[in-house]
Amino acid sequence: MIYLLIDLSRLCTVVTSSFVTLAFFAMSMMTGCGSGSANTGSSSTAVALTPAPTPTPSNVLPTFSNTFSAGGVTYSYTMVGGNPQTGGTTTIPALVVPIVLVFDEFTDTSGNKLKLDPAGVLPSVTQSPIFQNYAFATGTTQYGDAVQRAAFWGSMQQNWHTRLGHR
Repeated sequence: MIYLLIDLSRLCTVVTSSFVTLAFFAMSMMTGCGSGSANTGSSSTAVALTPAPTPTPSNVLPTFSNTFSAGGVTYSYTMVGGNPQTGGTTTIPALVVPIVLVFDEFTDTSGNKLKLDPAGVLPSVTQSPIFQNYAFATGTTQYGDAVQRAAFWGSMQQNWHTRLGHR
C-alpha cells in the first residue's frame, strides 16, 4: 500500500492537472484556494493508493505515434487512441472511482468531521458529455473525442473517434 500525504495548506500550489483540479475542486474551496482568503491552518490527510497492475496485453491502452513540425523543429508524440489517418472508433475503458474524503481537523458547526462524498454528483458525471454524446461543432460525440477531432480535423478520417467506455 502506498500513502499519499496531501498538505491542504499548500493544495492550491500543488494541483496543476485539470483532471486533478476537478477532483479536488471541492477541497480547494474548503481550504480557501481561489476565494481570496488565506488558509492559515495547517492540515494534511493521508490517502492510500494501490499500485497499478503490471501491463499485460489485456490492460495496455491502444496508442498511436506520429510527428509534427513547428518553427523548424520536428516533434514526436504518442497519444492514446487509434490513428486519426486510419479512422475507426477506439473505446478506452474508464472506471469512475468515487472517493470519500473525511477531514479530521475540519468540522461543521455541529462538530461533525468534514466529509466530501461524491455519491450525489456521480450520476451527473456519468451522464455528462464526458461519457455521453453531445452535439459539438466536430460532430455528436463525447467531449474528449470532440476536442481530439478538432485537433486533427484536417488530417483525420471522418469516422475516427476515441471514446471513453464507462464501466
